[in-house]
Amino acid sequence: MAVSDTLLVLLFIVIFPAFLLISLLFFCFIVAWSTERRHKQEASKRHTHSQKNPYPHCVEGCKFTIGEECKYREMHVPTVAVDFDKVIFTHDSWQGHEHYGDLINGARESMIELRKMGFKIMIWTTRDQTDLIAEACKKYEIPYDYINQNPNQPPEINPSKPVADYYIDDRAVYFQTWDLALNEIKAREVHDPYYPIKK
Repeated sequence: MAVSDTLLVLLFIVIFPAFLLISLLFFCFIVAWSTERRHKQEASKRHTHSQKNPYPHCVEGCKFTIGEECKYREMHVPTVAVDFDKVIFTHDSWQGHEHYGDLINGARESMIELRKMGFKIMIWTTRDQTDLIAEACKKYEIPYDYINQNPNQPPEINPSKPVADYYIDDRAVYFQTWDLALNEIKAREVHDPYYPIKK
């Protein structure tokens, strides 16, 4: 057999299969690398979207969404919700919507101070006669922005509990732990005849 024929046989039997094997391995490497890169890009997009939009299920047309980014945190307006009875005005017993007690000492000055601190003030009360509430606040020069609503909150939030950073209410219990909350409620029972604790 001639030398050239021998080389051709070696090329066919050894070198060519080796070339195919190397090509196959290189192809598999390219496929695996591109797949991993695509997964990383998709994960990066999801991470970026979660950072841009902390409310991924926000309703369409939300005024806080600009492009694909949720700007609620940047556009958030600090708000304090303030109860009407026993916080701004005294309240001994219910005598109708037209009746409210005397202005509580320090209420007007404190509301003015909240306004100076940069808070929007929302009067949050079970009273539904907003015109009478507005009239009472105007009479005593009590600053406020809204009554029983916060137009600055995201639209998908339940409006029955308007969003606020702080709630000032005579019946509120500041929650830290359940033990402290229950102890505070038990302590109030002595001074609150409307909610006696059953023994």
